[in-house]
Parts: sequence; structure tokens; C-alpha cells
Amino acid sequence: MDPEAFLKTIFTRSLERMEPGARTLSWLERHGKEKNALPEGRPVWMLAAGKAALPMSAAAAEWLGGRLQGGLVACPRGKEGRSGPKVNQDLDYVEAAHPLPDEGSLEAGGRAVELVKGIPREGVLLALISGGASSLLCLPEGEVSLDDLRGAYKKLLASGEDIAAVNAARKRMSAIKGGRLLRHLRPEAGLLNLVVSDVPGDDPALVGSGPTVPPEITEQRRPHRTEVIASAAQLAREAARVASGQGVTARVESPAYSGRVEELAPRMASRLEACRNGGETGLLIWYGESTVKVTGEGRGGRNQELALRAALEVEGWEGVCWLSADTDGIDGPTDAAGAVASAQTAARARRGGLDPLDFLARNDAYRFHERMGTLLRTGPTGNNLMDLQLVWTGCQEPPDVRF
Repeated sequence: MDPEAFLKTIFTRSLERMEPGARTLSWLERHGKEKNALPEGRPVWMLAAGKAALPMSAAAAEWLGGRLQGGLVACPRGKEGRSGPKVNQDLDYVEAAHPLPDEGSLEAGGRAVELVKGIPREGVLLALISGGASSLLCLPEGEVSLDDLRGAYKKLLASGEDIAAVNAARKRMSAIKGGRLLRHLRPEAGLLNLVVSDVPGDDPALVGSGPTVPPEITEQRRPHRTEVIASAAQLAREAARVASGQGVTARVESPAYSGRVEELAPRMASRLEACRNGGETGLLIWYGESTVKVTGEGRGGRNQELALRAALEVEGWEGVCWLSADTDGIDGPTDAAGAVASAQTAARARRGGLDPLDFLARNDAYRFHERMGTLLRTGPTGNNLMDLQLVWTGCQEPPDVRF
């Protein structure tokens, strides 16, 4: 089978098996009625925010049935929002922008406060949080305007800082992030957080800037529980299982990586070279989230740039193929999830009059891959589990995939 087709199939199939609605329903069926979750007899209010808000809220509403008293779903607008149903009459839906907040983000933040304030002492707040909630659910602190907020978010996204530093800055500008939303929840009310993690280390306080994750100082004030129900590590292991089911040896490189793309590409290539030299065949899998310090005026995303840098690192290595993708289907401000590169990509580009280094200097990976036909387009996935790299070692041909 063609290596590129093989990698795309493994990526798509493993992501399907981590569908957030199914993960939510599975967790609730196994643990939902436990004492420190959503015990029977207590009414439930729901807050769902993030790129996986629609499928997560639909699954939870189905499981709760008549116990659901109301709720708010803050979901991406436009193309990013077409990933689940908006059909539950007990829930209000607010569409907002990502990655830069808009008026919908402020509306969602204000309505989240009103929702939480209205939960009685016998009630339980079910918070379904996924990546993207930092932009979709906003309520600035003090006199910060929407323009100020958008400007700050834009600078943070271009800074190359890791997600912990970015979210720390976001929290300082917010009246609800960092657990501050819980200031409006009665101390006697219950709290269950179900989190789809898009951050290295899976710290729930970092996912969506943790609007409902209690700071340590308040953890003893109320009965609560926080569970990460899906993560990039779980996705990587699922990809390995999918590949193994096809008779392919797959290795997951742990833990989650972080760092600048210009550092990660050679590090990953060095590991790939060691495997090839040692006769190890099959699939290498990385997961994590890289950063790009944007200095050029081009267009792209971290996965597209990582794939372009990989094309230079593995140039001439027979049979190697490299897929780098954002699991939400949207890499940077583009319509692509990422890109695929092979050992021949860089040489083929030069023969066509394209200089890969010139595109890198302009942070213009999107246009490079667009002209090369190497963009990976999946459309919005309704999920957000950081980034995944699937790399075929090139020591043998991949098998035809049969499911």
C-alpha cells in the first residue's frame, strides 16, 4: 500500500475511535451514578465549552434524560461548529470564534456565570471542557475590552510560548478562567468535570484555561470530581493498536513532546534514523503540541511547518513518509489539518522551482504544501487531542489496510 494512504487511514480510523461523544457516554455509563459524580436524586445543570462541546453535550444529555434541568453549550461558529447536533431543548447554544474571541465569546462567558449562579445547593454542575474553550468562553476582568482581548490573544498565539505560559496570561485577563467561574457556584452544589485534554501532561487546569477546575485552595469546599476522559496519549496508543491490527509494528514515543518546531523536527528525525539503522521497521508515533514563533507574513500552522521541516530532515531516505496533523482538523488559521511529507518532497519541490527554505523563512508552509499537493484536509473533527505525528520508517512497504 502507498505509505501516504496508509498513514492517512491510520490517522482517520484512530481518531474515529476516540470520538468525544462516545467517550463521554462510555464514562457516564460506567461511573456516572457514583456518589462523587452524578448520583441519582440530584438535578443536573450542564456547561459544555470547547471544540468537542457539541458531541459531548449531546451524549451527556442523552444519558441524563429528564434529570437535565438546563445548560449552556459554547461551541465554535461556522465551519468549526459543524461537528454535532444542536437539538436538545434543555440546552442553550452560543457560537463563538476561535482562536480569537468575539462577541459570542463574551456572551457565552456572561451566560455561563448566570447559569452557575442559578444552580441550587442540591444541584450538580456537569462541566464538559475541551480545547478551544479559552477563546469560546470569555469574560474579561476589569476594563479589558474585546479589542484588547483579541490583540492579547493574537500576540500570545504568535509568541511561540508553550500552552502553560499562554494560559497563565489568559487567566490574568479573565474573570472566569483558572477556576474563577466557581466563585458563583454554591459551596454545597456538586461538581463533575469531564475533560478532553489538548495539553501536554493532561493537566485539566490548563485545558480551556480551566474555568471549572477548582484551585487547590478551594478543593475541600465542595464535593467534586475531575476526570480526563480522552487525551493525546490515549489517541497515540489507539493508533498503535490500529496499526498492530494490520500486522504493523508500532511504537509510541512518550511522553508528550512540546517545544519549537525547529528543535522537534531534527530530534524526531534522529530517532527515526536510529530505528532505521537498527533494522526496526513499521510505524513511529509522536504526540504533543509544538510552537512556532511567527516572524514572517506567510500562512500556515505548526503541523504544516513541522512537516515541511521534516521533508528537509529525511530528504533522500528511501521509503520514509511523515504525517503531521492537528486532531481538531484545523491547523493554524487554515483549512488544513496538517500535511504529509516524504523523502522525495524537498527534491520534487526544487525541481518545480520551489525553495523549501524560502517558504520556511516566511512562515508560509501552507502555500508550500498547497502547491505540492501535500496538505491533509479532514474538515473539523469535533475533537481536540493535540497533534499527532505518524512516521513510516521506510524499511518495508506498508500492508493493504483491511478493517
